[in-house]
Amino acid sequence: MSEINSLLSVENLRVSFDTRDGATTAVDDISFCIKAGQTLGIVGESGSGKSVTCYAILGLLQQPPAKVEQGKALFAGIDLVASSEKVLRTIRGNRISMIFQDPMTSLNPYLTVGEQIIEPLMVHAGISRHDAKTKAISLLSEVGIENAAKRFNQYPYEYSGGMRQRAMIAMALITEPELLIADEPTSALDVSVQQQILELIKSLQQRLGIGLIIISHDLDVVRDIAQHVVVMKKGVAVEQGEVDQVLSSPAHPYTRELINAVPRGVKPEQYRFAQDSARGLLEVRHMSISFAGFNAVDDVSLRLRQGEILGIVGASGSGKSTLSRGIVRLEQLDCGEVLLEQVPLHALGKAALRSKRKDIQMIFQDPYASLNPRMTVHDALAEPIKLHGIARSQEGIRQQVVRLMEEVDLSAAWINKYPHEFSGGQRQRVAIARALAVEPKLIVADEPVSALDVTVQARVLDLLLQITKKRGLSLIFISHDLKVVNYMADRIITMRDGKIYEV
Repeated sequence: MSEINSLLSVENLRVSFDTRDGATTAVDDISFCIKAGQTLGIVGESGSGKSVTCYAILGLLQQPPAKVEQGKALFAGIDLVASSEKVLRTIRGNRISMIFQDPMTSLNPYLTVGEQIIEPLMVHAGISRHDAKTKAISLLSEVGIENAAKRFNQYPYEYSGGMRQRAMIAMALITEPELLIADEPTSALDVSVQQQILELIKSLQQRLGIGLIIISHDLDVVRDIAQHVVVMKKGVAVEQGEVDQVLSSPAHPYTRELINAVPRGVKPEQYRFAQDSARGLLEVRHMSISFAGFNAVDDVSLRLRQGEILGIVGASGSGKSTLSRGIVRLEQLDCGEVLLEQVPLHALGKAALRSKRKDIQMIFQDPYASLNPRMTVHDALAEPIKLHGIARSQEGIRQQVVRLMEEVDLSAAWINKYPHEFSGGQRQRVAIARALAVEPKLIVADEPVSALDVTVQARVLDLLLQITKKRGLSLIFISHDLKVVNYMADRIITMRDGKIYEV
């Protein structure tokens, strides 16, 4: 479907992967085009082929196991699919930039964030380091990072999840590319910063005539920023057209399913928390945690009862994730204490703490970084089951693993796959299954559905509600998405500058 004056025209693209079970088609005969200054949204379930399509265009798929079987991707008269790596290197990061889905795994942990942002500018534009740094600090401020000059010299681990995502956005925009491909660019951002980023991208489009492809499971984001949309399912474009038409009057049943899956109500009545009879489970007393002079958590106290879901919301960098890591003793406290069933976790020795960890599990924000790339999904799920004696025989362990996979809506046939063989949303479901494996009393969930498309998100949210109700499980649910928190939580805490701002 080539179009005159298109910035990028993708024609009949087909991509497959060689797997142990044979060849699998990930993208099946997809075509679309985008003009300078336009925005194209690509939506669909996790694993539908959204990211693979764009990775194939830029030559970022490892071949093998990937194989581009047919198709063209014409960018300014150059067929990217047929181009050599040498040609692609002159285009990637310069004329076409990409914002990746997993910021922690895309940033080099050994380099400061600032050095990584100025690298493409120095390589492609040849400007001095001083001028590149000045531009980078200005851009970091533009994407909503406070104290940008100081943050320039910090490392990725010193940034919150949302701040890392903003740094990735700054890195992609610094060369002022002709085309920007954004893979879930706002999935880790709170709503206020999300709007700020979208407005920034819009203003850059108007000023520079940048074309934008935005991959997202957030239909509201696509509706807000895109003029055209492609809906993908199992590698096929099932519907495409002008965004207002497609999202307001969808023609395909799958598009209607995506729209109807967005949570818009309050917590379902059958999952409401019965406050009167519940006993206390967790207590945090005057917790403070600081990093390099920043008070990430500042004198926070809270209580949680058995069977209760506590939502924690706040802007990126407000201290939500640091608080969660402090609760499970993954961060050292400057002061304060955490009591689980009146047992002070900070006072436990290694052996006692290891035993107590069965009762408190965590779902991390970045699933790829929290899963061992050398372990199959079976081994990743079996490890805590064996460690805590949930099952001892090989057959018993396998049955538990299969049950967990089915609970989080993953095929049991995939248990011998490795994390890199899953999409971002599928990896998050594996991480959720791992947290459930030892039947804990409390789960601390740090943005557990931020990487999931709306249909899978809805199933996972309902799954978490069913599990908390069935097992009397308590949940601390951290999210920047107010619609999701409103649907899940019995009580909500708002954090700001490391403090509890409102309950």
